[in-house]
Amino acid sequence: MKNNKLFVAIIIALVIGVFAGAIIHYYFPSYQEDFSKNIKLLGTIFIRMVQMIIAPLVFSTLVVGIAKWAI
Repeated sequence: MKNNKLFVAIIIALVIGVFAGAIIHYYFPSYQEDFSKNIKLLGTIFIRMVQMIIAPLVFSTLVVGIAKWAI
């Protein structure tokens, strides 16, 4: 169990997310639209942050590869 802490944390977060969605859906139907907009905003922010990391990572990998090849 010591090596699976990340796996357990992901499963717990998944279960909490399912319960939060069910609670919002069944008990607070008037807040569904606002809740979905906020969740979409978080997803958009996450995707943009990943894109900001990927471009410099690819560029630096290419530069290092070319520099090692040229030497």
